Amino acid sequence: MSTSKVLFVSHDANIAGAQRILLHILQYRAKQGVESLLLLGAGGDLRSEFEKVVKIIDWPKEVDQESIFKKIAKKTPLKKVLSPNQKDFRLGLREVQSALEKFKPDIIFSNTIANGKMLEFLPFLNKPFLVYIHEMQNSILKYSSQNETSYQLTQSAHLLAGSDSVKQNLIDSFQVDSNKISVIPSLIDCEKLGSLFESIDRKAVREELNIPQDAVVIGGCGLAEWRKGVDLFIQVASMVLKVNPSVYFVWVGHEKNEAYDQFQHDLKQIGIDQQVKILGPIVNPQQVTACFDIFFLSSREDPYPLVMLEAGMNKNPIVCFDKTGGVVHFIEKYPELIVPYLDLEKAKEVILDLVENKEKRIELGEKIKIESLKHDLTILGPIINIKIEEFLNNNFDL
Repeated sequence: MSTSKVLFVSHDANIAGAQRILLHILQYRAKQGVESLLLLGAGGDLRSEFEKVVKIIDWPKEVDQESIFKKIAKKTPLKKVLSPNQKDFRLGLREVQSALEKFKPDIIFSNTIANGKMLEFLPFLNKPFLVYIHEMQNSILKYSSQNETSYQLTQSAHLLAGSDSVKQNLIDSFQVDSNKISVIPSLIDCEKLGSLFESIDRKAVREELNIPQDAVVIGGCGLAEWRKGVDLFIQVASMVLKVNPSVYFVWVGHEKNEAYDQFQHDLKQIGIDQQVKILGPIVNPQQVTACFDIFFLSSREDPYPLVMLEAGMNKNPIVCFDKTGGVVHFIEKYPELIVPYLDLEKAKEVILDLVENKEKRIELGEKIKIESLKHDLTILGPIINIKIEEFLNNNFDL
């Protein structure tokens, strides 16, 4: 069992894959009775869940003051002329520094590539840090500056990659030594998730969504952005409904933003807004995803999405595009579910085949659940703790 005191770092507490994976890790460590602390960059709906298992230190609200955190970390004088907001930020950072010094962590565990600014503040602790990278190329460029990425990749003691695809991207795009990277896929609480799915009144949920009880539901899930392919989800839905108008498509997790309004406009113009439902973020998305019969992972890029594992626990066959990330490795035993990259016509055919062949749908769903069970936190949680101890006891050389 891990005995090291770990400072975890997360950019926010939003309901998304990386944050939920971190929550599982912290829940596992809490059950083991080991000491942890969480440095949290911003709030989110998962904050209350984090608070149940770990003490939180909040990163102060940032202002545009270049390298202010570096100056504090090096204990050099700050500029004398600071705005009130900058003074508040400076004081906030000093409070953070004091709290972290009192905690005295043995190691720092950063949960995403988006934590560069906070990691650059932490050298005063004089402790090694690990980065658990879930992002592939598009997300790395979006959520981390070139300097922040370089700092994390070169100064970290070791890197954990969420999938083989993430590792290969780090090697190919950033020339990271493969020996510096260990692959640890996403983890879930299979027992808790299984019990949750069993407890959900699927009939009531379908009634609330105006979906017939005998209709086949094709689902998608995730915070909507280009890489998640919500537009592709809608296009394939339109193509499927032209052949079989009895099915329903439901996407869970789209922010109520401009793109949301645009998609709603498209659905009405096409005439499928009653059978293709784009829902906003839900604190417990499983309340809806439990009603899915098929999961369509329409992503253009996705490292090893948690929703994929949850779909497996729900016994859903998973249809995906090739060359998009970890899902291809997850269902590699079932190549009939893997569609050539952005081949919408083929995606339509594969989905229709599953809709019309119930026995095949059920059989594949049972097999994919077995793959999900391999990602239980009781299996992967100890591995993460072992890695942490190995870094500290073996000079960070695996």
